[in-house]
Amino acid sequence: YNEDRPCKAQSVHISPYGIEFQVPDDYESGTLLKIDVTLPNYWNRKQQFVDYARIDAPKTFKILAKVVQSQEVGKRGKKKLVTAQTLNIDEVDEQVLREYLKEGK
Repeated sequence: YNEDRPCKAQSVHISPYGIEFQVPDDYESGTLLKIDVTLPNYWNRKQQFVDYARIDAPKTFKILAKVVQSQEVGKRGKKKLVTAQTLNIDEVDEQVLREYLKEGK
């Protein structure tokens, strides 16, 4: 992760256990990533699980993940499909993510 050059990507797959996404950069196995996850109506969803209020309404939550695999995809391998395993996620954010994923079924 390079804070001077953050990368935006849309996940291909996401679960509490990991995330898969496509980016132009290659990440070596074992690289640690700090990932901001954006869910629709994140704060409204989280309020169902917490008993506190906030002045600001956060739009993201963070996870720490480790790259397990990075492989070339697309024309001439210009994109990399990165698979990362979740190492750390807030337990309430994990609940929010699980409920969001259930809605998609």
